[in-house]
Amino acid sequence: MLRKLLYHFYHALYRLFFGDLCMDSTDADKNLNDTGPYPNGWIPVAETQQLVKGQIMKTQALGQDIVLMRDSNGKVHAMDPYCPHNGAHLGGGDVVKIRGEDCIRCPFHEWSFRAEDGVCVDVPYAKDRKAPKVSKLKVWPCVEVNDFIFIWYHNGGHCPNWFPEPMEEIENGDVVYAGKMEYFANTSVKLISENTSDSAHITIVHGGLSPILREIGKYMSLDEKWLKLNHFSWKPSAGLSKHIAYAEYEPNFSLYGLSLGKGLLSSTQFGPYTFIGQTEAIFLGFDVKFKFTVGLIPIHSNKQKFILRMYSEKTIPSRLGCRLTLIGFLENFHQDALIWKDMGPLEKPITLKEEKPTVDFRRWYQQFYGADEKINPESIES
Repeated sequence: MLRKLLYHFYHALYRLFFGDLCMDSTDADKNLNDTGPYPNGWIPVAETQQLVKGQIMKTQALGQDIVLMRDSNGKVHAMDPYCPHNGAHLGGGDVVKIRGEDCIRCPFHEWSFRAEDGVCVDVPYAKDRKAPKVSKLKVWPCVEVNDFIFIWYHNGGHCPNWFPEPMEEIENGDVVYAGKMEYFANTSVKLISENTSDSAHITIVHGGLSPILREIGKYMSLDEKWLKLNHFSWKPSAGLSKHIAYAEYEPNFSLYGLSLGKGLLSSTQFGPYTFIGQTEAIFLGFDVKFKFTVGLIPIHSNKQKFILRMYSEKTIPSRLGCRLTLIGFLENFHQDALIWKDMGPLEKPITLKEEKPTVDFRRWYQQFYGADEKINPESIES
């Protein structure tokens, strides 16, 4: 019995401090057939290490399957999943070379489609191995940066007019991967992003003590809020960089009047689906510095996959602080997700002057929708 307890304790600690964290609060009975509207932008549909050279994988986004393949040169391609011949799913196919070009081959009749443009270049049992001219797959614009694989989505079919920007420290290897959290939530992708502009909820939802300390605080007449913001700002960029927005937080941590530490968290949002950022903090006497990236994948319009990847400096305190912060992020996101999943749509939400950053965010975010997909304007209460 003791051996079994020690075994489970060891694996729990290993998962907590070394493994990736994952949580799912979605409801099976939620409507997942709604296929839009989705905001336009680069969607991080997979992580780099999930796809090795010469491999095919299928992923989900925008209410549909998408097939990814990495060719012999290491370049990633993305395409629609169904062979136009008989509808077989290409996720079960393989990567082949046809006349020196990388192709994805259908598992059913071995029709082969060129990765670069989706054109069918080989049918093994056809005359001269030629396919009908209309035999073509849709190929998605695809880039790879910051350990994410992105596809470009635009509901009007427009080509990309901006690209995700690399975080130099990740690309150069100046920081090391310290773990990630994944969370599946029933909400809209917009509502998750909107959190970056909503400073009021931070202390209300995330600033409270644990249940045990909260009970003790009742009897001792102590303030149960342990996290407060010294400073907060959210602002959009303009011109050619209008798809970018910046947020900055200066949290202060204290418990029963005793200072625990303070920090500075800054993040940059690129379009509707991705963020990069960094944190510098002193907590319990430790210097904690780390970088992070965030990817939002719209599995369906009401189901989102949130991925937070963290990178720390190559010191033990930074790695430990990074892991503890990752656990805190998971708890905070879970608190929000339980509220999001039961929220109702409002045509005209009421907002205060103090919530101007949120109103500014909503106006900024509207640019990512097509002309026929408008967000109702919000009013500011005087």
